[in-house]
Amino acid sequence: MRAAAAMYRERGYERSSMSALARRVGISAPALYYYFASKGGRILAAFLEYTLNDLHRTLSMAERGQNWSEKLSSFVNALVRWQLQQSPFPGAYDQIFALGHLRQSLPAEMRERVLSIEREIYKLCKNIIVGGMASGEFRRVPVQPTAFAIFGVGDYILSWYRHDGKLSPAELARTYVDLVAAMLSQDRDGVAAAPPYPAGAAARRGRAAPRQAKDTSAAAGRGTRTRKS
Repeated sequence: MRAAAAMYRERGYERSSMSALARRVGISAPALYYYFASKGGRILAAFLEYTLNDLHRTLSMAERGQNWSEKLSSFVNALVRWQLQQSPFPGAYDQIFALGHLRQSLPAEMRERVLSIEREIYKLCKNIIVGGMASGEFRRVPVQPTAFAIFGVGDYILSWYRHDGKLSPAELARTYVDLVAAMLSQDRDGVAAAPPYPAGAAARRGRAAPRQAKDTSAAAGRGTRTRKS
């Protein structure tokens, strides 16, 4: 998986052949095909599953704190630091996400496994948002769009960030933590700093927040641009 990730990051997915991957790993092409029937199916699915599971583990372990605000900060910090780690996986995942048709090319069973992991990653974020609203730490917001926005804040970091630049990974992570915290924070009177959704008939009748849209494969697959996928 590490060799595949390095190739995807260096060459892009379309120019990474099974024979080149076999040479890099140090085995014969037939031996590689014994374990992975095709470049476009099992090897891609295995890479996506491996990378997304790694991200899920990272974010699950980071979901800690004495209150929901601290949990959100830990979550965002871990998300940014994961993207900037000195590893080929985030960069390769970024490359794969840019080719949206690749997901659809996977066999249905493999595609569903990948989407299932992405849904679990987004669920971690949504649980923090719901918990923070229930405790009064966060303003009222529509949960699913806000979760997508939190992941979206960090999109394209790898396209511009330079490890020899002015910001260290820790400094950049703190910047993103502050941005997300401001997005969900209450004002000093405990009232939402801005309307969480447009005023309408339901709001005028004093109803609660609008029902959240049901997850779909397309929405969940916006992935864990969860990173992207």
